Amino acid sequence: MLPTASTCNVGINSILYYLLYYSLFCCGTCVSKMMWRTVEQYGSMQPSPRRDFAIVYSDRSSEDKLLLFGGRNKYKNKIYDDVWLFGLRTKKWDRVVSSNGVHPSARHSMVYGISKGQFIVAMGAGYYGVLFNDVWCFDVASNLWSVVHAKIDPDRPAPQPRYASGGGVYPDSCKLHVTFGVTHHGNWNTWSFDLESRLWSLESELWHPYTPWLPHPRNSHTAVPVSQDSLVLTGGCLADSSSAGPCPSSDSWLYHAHAWRRLSPCHYPANHAAATLYPVNQPSYIILHGGSPHLEPLVAVPPPLANQLSVYDVSTSHWFTVYANSTLSGMSQFPTPRSGHGFLSTRMGAVLYGGEALENYMLTDMWSLDGDLVPQTLATTPLAPSHTSSFTESQCS
Repeated sequence: MLPTASTCNVGINSILYYLLYYSLFCCGTCVSKMMWRTVEQYGSMQPSPRRDFAIVYSDRSSEDKLLLFGGRNKYKNKIYDDVWLFGLRTKKWDRVVSSNGVHPSARHSMVYGISKGQFIVAMGAGYYGVLFNDVWCFDVASNLWSVVHAKIDPDRPAPQPRYASGGGVYPDSCKLHVTFGVTHHGNWNTWSFDLESRLWSLESELWHPYTPWLPHPRNSHTAVPVSQDSLVLTGGCLADSSSAGPCPSSDSWLYHAHAWRRLSPCHYPANHAAATLYPVNQPSYIILHGGSPHLEPLVAVPPPLANQLSVYDVSTSHWFTVYANSTLSGMSQFPTPRSGHGFLSTRMGAVLYGGEALENYMLTDMWSLDGDLVPQTLATTPLAPSHTSSFTESQCS
């Protein structure tokens, strides 16, 4: 039996060593009313099954929309360059074709976000191992793509092309963050791109990958902006051609003002997990869902329970665990464990879409998660304070 919001604890008859693993890190649990529901998708036109796509939420029209771009299906050796809109009220997908014929190259594993009605997409990997470091903007009102040309400044070059990076855009802010990822020449840095000035800034760089007070370089991790100048990094693969480490890792870090601070590792270690700020109108938490374990971990860690979520409290800089309920019953009452999926906050709650099941098949289902989070008393280890910012409509052009 899975734990639910009414118990918010794992029974002793559940996987014993799973409990031991998490108890070592003193993670809190959370009494919540979080509820999973399936979202119907009507109509004959729908995106092809895919993973590692970019997806954002826009409420800048009478119809709340999800916007999806790109992604890949490794079983078909296909990388996509299409744009789809999903109406959260109509429950229908529509493909959007830019009238000017301009659009980004087909790619997957991008960094993305939304700012002032603009769907921002950067970085990624395309066919034949091509990596990108360009920035594109999709205007939600006109349905047109345009490339965001970075200003040429010898003192402020662009980052190396890369994919499987972390980062994104804090809602309606003017700054895009890109941290680590896979490159052709190492991945030891964190960058930001100012959407107003169109200048890149090197925010942080590691001179050696094994610096204990800084996060190890990695890829396939999750990094979520919690303000215009801060982001929270979790998990990912620390092993690549330039360095070695756990894959996936269980560490977690807060970045703010060119400095990193380590957080308690209170979440399931995974690659290609999905995360979103929640709720959409007053982002107070990060909800982390899913991801894939390494095929041959040094220490076998059982997968998370189907209704388990890791949650980061922005105000306290603590992680805790939530066990959600479902409106369904039986074997399919919770989303299939997956990686490479989309997870984003909307006015109807957090929406999960697509990705790849851990059993190696593609998914096209959609779920919503809503309800309140009420954290209990958590660990008292001093951690970095949270940082918040407010933005006005005139700040971004």
